[in-house]
Amino acid sequence: MTQPEPPLSERAPQRPNPERRSDAAILCFLIGAGLIGAAWLLGLGGVLAMALSGGAEGAIAGGLASLILLPLTAAVGLLLLVIGGIWIVVRVIADSREHDAQERYSRDVER
Repeated sequence: MTQPEPPLSERAPQRPNPERRSDAAILCFLIGAGLIGAAWLLGLGGVLAMALSGGAEGAIAGGLASLILLPLTAAVGLLLLVIGGIWIVVRVIADSREHDAQERYSRDVER
């Protein structure tokens, strides 16, 4: 005869999943890629708007603002992309050490 399981409040707390530490690195990488993509799309739209506007003052002012802001957005996106990529590589190297691999795969799993 098996004993009933103790209530959740009496169970020993489980250690957090070590793979959850990579979420922030992936988010950093993807936000950087999104910023680069958004800067490209908005830059393309700004060029087309200026080309088709016929010299309207609003389009020229918007074009000048995009001339300043979109490269900054792309630069921030590139910085986040590089930081996120390096962070991911560092996490992979750190997770591939023998001690962490044993810690990750030696947990008791309830079936």
